[in-house]
Amino acid sequence: MVHILSQDNVKYLYGLEKFTQPLYRLDPTKIGDYLPALMYAISMIYATSRFFNTRRMVTAVYVKVCMFF
Repeated sequence: MVHILSQDNVKYLYGLEKFTQPLYRLDPTKIGDYLPALMYAISMIYATSRFFNTRRMVTAVYVKVCMFF
């Protein structure tokens, strides 16, 4: 199980960087334009991941993203 977690961390969570990196530089009023793509990426993680495919785990991803803001 740890092996699956580590593979999914690399494959999926690092993949979210391309969606979160622009948020560091944006004016807060522009962040809403980037959220649909980020939410879609997280929903695809839920649909395709072997580890993040439960509500509990995908909720943890959403919580981490929300804490980012």
